[in-house]
Amino acid sequence: MSFGMLILKNLWRQKIRNLLTLLGVSLGVATILALGLVMNGFEQSLGATLRSGQADFSIVNAQAPAILFSVIEESKLTEIRDLTGVERAVGVLFTLARFQTNPYFVLIGVHPEDLLFVGVRLIEGRAFPPDSEDEILFGKTAALSAKVRAGERVTISGRSFRIVGIYETGNVWEDGGAFLALRTLQAWQRRQGEVAGILVKVTPEASVEAVAREIERRYPNELVTMRSVEESQRVVRSLGIMRAVSWAVSLLALLIGGIGVLNTMIMAVYERTREIGILRAVGWRRWRILNLILGESLAIALLAAGVGFAAGVLAVNGLLLLPWAKGLIALAYSLPLFLQALGIALGVGLAGGLYPAWRASRITPTAALRYE
Repeated sequence: MSFGMLILKNLWRQKIRNLLTLLGVSLGVATILALGLVMNGFEQSLGATLRSGQADFSIVNAQAPAILFSVIEESKLTEIRDLTGVERAVGVLFTLARFQTNPYFVLIGVHPEDLLFVGVRLIEGRAFPPDSEDEILFGKTAALSAKVRAGERVTISGRSFRIVGIYETGNVWEDGGAFLALRTLQAWQRRQGEVAGILVKVTPEASVEAVAREIERRYPNELVTMRSVEESQRVVRSLGIMRAVSWAVSLLALLIGGIGVLNTMIMAVYERTREIGILRAVGWRRWRILNLILGESLAIALLAAGVGFAAGVLAVNGLLLLPWAKGLIALAYSLPLFLQALGIALGVGLAGGLYPAWRASRITPTAALRYE
């Protein structure tokens, strides 16, 4: 019998206990993978939003905890338009509303002449006029999820709108929400004279970095420019909090799984003391005993990683079946994330098996023969 087959045979001898341990570790792996997929998708969508359409970078309030809570006076928008190197600057307003069963429906206010600039491509119907108070454009994802079409009326947070068109941008947040006239959204949300962000495109001869630095120099501690997810973390502090919370939950789940592995392997060594002593008596060296116990621990972790991968992917795909999730979450698979989850699972298996393996390697034939 090969060494690997011996490891699997030993695991099968206590299949119920080992299965429960495997499930404990797989829960931690699934948690890491699921939260990682959601966070990667969130960051990918955020990055696409920061560079919406033809914009080179975005501007938000430097003190805002999140883009939704950013407040910029429209007078600043006028000043930025007049800066050297700025070809176009567009103000947008974001808010969340309730639509059907979705309490996180994204509404975006923009002037109709700026729709093409922000990346809106109409696939059905027409755009709304600047003075429209009850006309709205629905994203393709939102329309499919809600089963609505152009020409129908919908109620959003108690207010009635007529869908005049369906659009697509390629951004999960925008395609899962709706666009309406900026002035209408400002009046509805009582935010006249305010926008949440400014999308800026620089002239061909200007440097994006130079223009961004000039804006931050003119408005220190007031406005900040963002071109990537990494830069957004200076302002979107909620993103770092979300990442920290996801890691805390994942590590807690893995700690529980690691304790389970440790307990299982200690019990295995305790129950097989006589057997290990016999193996030592017939010539097995200490390192071979150590490798046997560590191999069993790592085998549990490896199997748990496979189960955790499947459970994590299924959990996130199940989440996407919920109407509110389709407009907020996009899956972003990445090999480093899977390798990270696998490495952590094997690390848990190694950590949980080290002490039992060392203890097993110290068993002597004479001590094992006296064991009852």
